[in-house]
Amino acid sequence: MSNTAINMMDIDIIAWQVENNTTAIWNILMEDSGFKELFKEQIKTATSSSDIVNTLSNYANENLI
Repeated sequence: MSNTAINMMDIDIIAWQVENNTTAIWNILMEDSGFKELFKEQIKTATSSSDIVNTLSNYANENLI
């Protein structure tokens, strides 16, 4: 998130929420280069973790599942 440092706990929570929204396994999603790049971009630019979760969940549902 742009104005706040993100830590491993934040990433774990984001991963858990994306898994719940998509029924996909986080580590499998991270194998997709597009998903992984989107995650990196979102960590740098998103203003909240819920924005990250929504963006990643939508991408996964529309492109990977």
